[in-house]
Amino acid sequence: MRRFLLLLVLPSLLSFSRFALADIIHLKNGKTLRGEVIVEGEDFIVIRVPYGEIKLKTADIELIERQTPLEYALDQGRQFLQQRNLPCAAQTLELAATANPSSVEARRMLANVYEMQGKICQEHHRFKEAREFFEKLLKLDPNAELVPHSSGNILKEIQNQ
Repeated sequence: MRRFLLLLVLPSLLSFSRFALADIIHLKNGKTLRGEVIVEGEDFIVIRVPYGEIKLKTADIELIERQTPLEYALDQGRQFLQQRNLPCAAQTLELAATANPSSVEARRMLANVYEMQGKICQEHHRFKEAREFFEKLLKLDPNAELVPHSSGNILKEIQNQ
């Protein structure tokens, strides 16, 4: 039983580990890096980034901006939205909204993603998928408080098609 629970919990813990990258390093040359500062020496720091680790001289760093895991997740969600990568935006924001149920911003952004995904599926006559996204939107935002939507009406239209 214990092993079964570990198998259930471990993937969700691993998925939250990507939210550990919560630092923005502003370099003097104008570039920025996003990662987790894992070592701070007297004249260097080591940053864990998605593709490995980077060692930087502190003389090259202008500012280190620390983010909370929620801020990082929201930034990631925004980046995925800008790239029009709605599945990744949805996954990131679902994790953020689950980990921070009181975050109106996470829920609002997620509601926007569900609405966009539903409309895209509807436009492409993928009505079953559209219905799933609009149902998720209604579950998340039943009174259209986060995002003005008419998902209830859209669901009725889809059922008739």
